[in-house]
Amino acid sequence: MALVLWVLEKTHSAAAMGLVLVCSSAPMLLLLLWGGVFVDRLPRVHVMLSSDSLRAVVVGLIAVLALSGRLAVWHVLVMSAFVFVAGGIISALVIASGLLHRSIRAID
Repeated sequence: MALVLWVLEKTHSAAAMGLVLVCSSAPMLLLLLWGGVFVDRLPRVHVMLSSDSLRAVVVGLIAVLALSGRLAVWHVLVMSAFVFVAGGIISALVIASGLLHRSIRAID
């Protein structure tokens, strides 16, 4: 959400802000629909570690670019897509493996 607000502050354009939201939401929706099929065929631990590592690298890259003053809107578009691709993979994994259902049952 902070990146969306950053884009709005830098561009003063609701269209650019909407584009960031689309670039982050579309990969998540696609991976939630089809990601479970692929996630079931791979080792869960490796998928989770790979996805979290991808997100860590992308967020670190965003931080480096922002601190150096080189962060541009197109960086935010591309990197938000990568972050939400990794998030979609993890969400598909959690849903497909029933981890969410087990953790909710454990709370009850």
